[in-house]
Amino acid sequence: MNAIPAVFPEAAALVCRFHVTKNVRTKAAELVKVRDGEKVKASDMREKVCLAFADVLDSCTEAEYIENVMTFRKLCERWPKFVRYVEETILDTDKEKVVSAWVDKYMHMGNHTTNRAESAHGVLKGYLTDGLGDLVKGWESIHRMLGNQFTQVQTEFGQNMSVYGHTYRDQALYSTLMFKVSRCALKYINTESQRVEFTGMDSMKCGCLMRTNYGLPCACLIAKKLLHNRPISLDEVYKHWKIMFFQDEEVGGDVEDDYACTTEWQAIQVSVY
Repeated sequence: MNAIPAVFPEAAALVCRFHVTKNVRTKAAELVKVRDGEKVKASDMREKVCLAFADVLDSCTEAEYIENVMTFRKLCERWPKFVRYVEETILDTDKEKVVSAWVDKYMHMGNHTTNRAESAHGVLKGYLTDGLGDLVKGWESIHRMLGNQFTQVQTEFGQNMSVYGHTYRDQALYSTLMFKVSRCALKYINTESQRVEFTGMDSMKCGCLMRTNYGLPCACLIAKKLLHNRPISLDEVYKHWKIMFFQDEEVGGDVEDDYACTTEWQAIQVSVY
């Protein structure tokens, strides 16, 4: 964490929500006890406590966060050591890096955990098979892994440029986006459009989290488009969703080492640790 400001000075460093929740569950198993003869089971009480903590993490506003923290404290008043652990190691130090009220101010594209990095690490270990190989063996394994990943991403790009669901057919809202943005982006937009009936064009009801967190049109913007029967403009979609193909895919029959992309790859300014 100390290296992030030096290496990524513009990044908003987040804390992995999965590991935070895992640590709280482990501490709850140690400290959250019930007396003999009580009607409630200890396991049920721990689950209730963990759900209350999850509500704290999911707080959408600072006011909601304060309310959920008070509820959590009242529920756990019998276990002051547990409350002290949660507050001193998580809420007091890292609430702005893990609670939605602060995290959702940044574009994170739904990435609250380190799972993506860890899964990539797991794939790499599968190719390496063991830790006994030399540098040449490791290099060859990594090169093979990257080549397979390149092929997989290239295939997905091809699907984005040739296949789309019937959901978007003959709808003016998506007419300028077809084959120009990823199918994943279209799915996110379609899901967000289902909120229009509730939010209308009211930005307060909308919250505009889809625009802030994913760089895609939010419900209130979509409502305006539907009212005037206008399509979503490509300028209203963040460039991440418009990367559709690679440049210089092959050199001499082999995969290009640097995997250059026609659209400049820029790291999302959010790091999760």
